[in-house]
Amino acid sequence: MKLCYTLLAATVALMAVSVTATADQTFNSTNQTLNQPFGSGESAYFSGGHPYVGLGIGFGNIDVSGLDNGGFGYGVNGGYLMYKNQFAYGGEFGFTGYPDSTGPGVTVSDNALNFLGVGKYYLTHTINLTMKAGFVVAMENTSLGGFGGTSSSNTNVQPAFGLGAGYQLTQNIGLTMDWLHAFGSDTSNDGAFPLDSLLFGVNYTF
Repeated sequence: MKLCYTLLAATVALMAVSVTATADQTFNSTNQTLNQPFGSGESAYFSGGHPYVGLGIGFGNIDVSGLDNGGFGYGVNGGYLMYKNQFAYGGEFGFTGYPDSTGPGVTVSDNALNFLGVGKYYLTHTINLTMKAGFVVAMENTSLGGFGGTSSSNTNVQPAFGLGAGYQLTQNIGLTMDWLHAFGSDTSNDGAFPLDSLLFGVNYTF
């Protein structure tokens, strides 16, 4: 009986070692594959179409001549991408909040809705580069004279262009860095001021 228990224990131990070794080998093989450059016919994490959502914080700027510009900015977005091999393309809708530009007796506020086409290229299974182009609907408000003063509001459609980079932590979760510029004039009479944001964030692909 003691011999049977000994053989049983030895068998279980060998099975455990075998399973652990197989799991480690699979994990290491997966990690190596995900970090290698793409070969012919290889695809990214996804294939077909997938929606995503994201958020980011960082730097924002309303470029108004003669005022103090730049500070904390933030954004949220969502979109849908089609994946084929190492490429992905689709559309994105988002919102960006910009810090006020201020001067003596003057405050300019601006937020924007973003309507963008997105192109993405995967250098490896985990690292990607992004380009965006489209337009923003900027909602600008200028206040004069401080509290109790006058204010005016404008809504402007401005062309926009952006670049970014990303890193996949898991199949669904990725880190992002995105720069977006909306074109305008820093001496605009209608409030169509240039807008810039550089945001660091996270996204989730479904």
